[in-house]
Amino acid sequence: IGGMEAMRLEERRRKIRIERASTYEEDPDLNWQAKVQELARRGFTLQALLRFYRSLGDSYMVHFDPHKHTTTDVVLGAIIPLTRDSGEAYAKVMMDGVPTRPRRMVTHAWGNLFHHLVAAIVADALGEEEYHAISDLLEHDSDTLEACLHKAGVMELTYWVCAFSVAQHQGICDSHGAPYDPVSGE
Repeated sequence: IGGMEAMRLEERRRKIRIERASTYEEDPDLNWQAKVQELARRGFTLQALLRFYRSLGDSYMVHFDPHKHTTTDVVLGAIIPLTRDSGEAYAKVMMDGVPTRPRRMVTHAWGNLFHHLVAAIVADALGEEEYHAISDLLEHDSDTLEACLHKAGVMELTYWVCAFSVAQHQGICDSHGAPYDPVSGE
């Protein structure tokens, strides 16, 4: 999409959001409404995501391999163990318990490489349509990538990703067998 066409598309999206927001009605079920509002404040910054990513293979999930580990692997091998005591969404941990409204919601496939998910989010923050070059920088020169992100002023951009924003203890734990690490074989 070219520059002008992209601007027109974003303006059309903005108008639709404003129109829909003006007709929004709260659910009469107060418990349901409270949960909706809580989930809507489980965003996290790009900076927090990159801090988490950089610690994979070091502080936790020590066998992390960006070429082999899927989003499911990272949830089972890092996110669930890191939130085992609290049972809460990791986004709350990432943001030190501060409710954070996301600007963007990201969908993903559980079986895709987690590295690609992070690269795609970073590419989005930079306005890139593809994430291949970002993926290379993320793997081989993350300092340069982070310097670019700081220069672009996007480190505080907020996202909502179910892997982080939903308490995985209440969904994924019972639906998968014991975690299996494709690198260590454990």
